[in-house]
Amino acid sequence: MKGRGINNLILIDTSVLLEAHRIDLFGELENFKFLGEPAVTKQVLNEIKNFTKRNRYKRVARLALELIKKRGVKIIDVRGRDADESLLNAALDLGCAVITNDEKLIKLLKQKNIRVIRVRQLKRLELV
Repeated sequence: MKGRGINNLILIDTSVLLEAHRIDLFGELENFKFLGEPAVTKQVLNEIKNFTKRNRYKRVARLALELIKKRGVKIIDVRGRDADESLLNAALDLGCAVITNDEKLIKLLKQKNIRVIRVRQLKRLELV
């Protein structure tokens, strides 16, 4: 099932959450309500938690975790060895759109006809 899934979710990738302090992510998501509500996979959540242990990303990773909690972002349990694989599997299984800035993941998602949203100019979201 592709397109609008039964769960009506928009999956957010780590790459976007780590930049969320620079943009009004949830304000921008209002423009995409028709695709569903924001969610992350457990693998994405774990990847962000791992970033809190690294000096370079520690602060933004903590901010991302706070944002997930504060905004009540749904956390879903799906199969996948890592964040990218979990996003792909969830999008295919549930018909979800994915927000990411990861070029490799965007290419893979588009090959599978999955809706992709990306951050443009660090200020707005765009369906690509």
